[in-house]
Amino acid sequence: MPDGALAGSTLTMADAVQRVAALGIAPPAAVRCATGNPAVVLGASDRGRLVPGARADVLALDSESLAVRAVWTGGDRIGPAG
Repeated sequence: MPDGALAGSTLTMADAVQRVAALGIAPPAAVRCATGNPAVVLGASDRGRLVPGARADVLALDSESLAVRAVWTGGDRIGPAG
């Protein structure tokens, strides 16, 4: 916020991507809104993209519903989404 306060939500990023896509935004653009764009704003050049040397946790999304199907963190699959 302009006064320095943080604003938050209980909405998950996966739900946010689904809602943005439901508004007609292409899924790749919706994913960038949740990943790469925030990393750029924060100046975190080592996050938000899948390139050698970048830190990344990865979600596999269903191509139709954009529901989370699997999760990897630190290179290890930690299971399918619930």
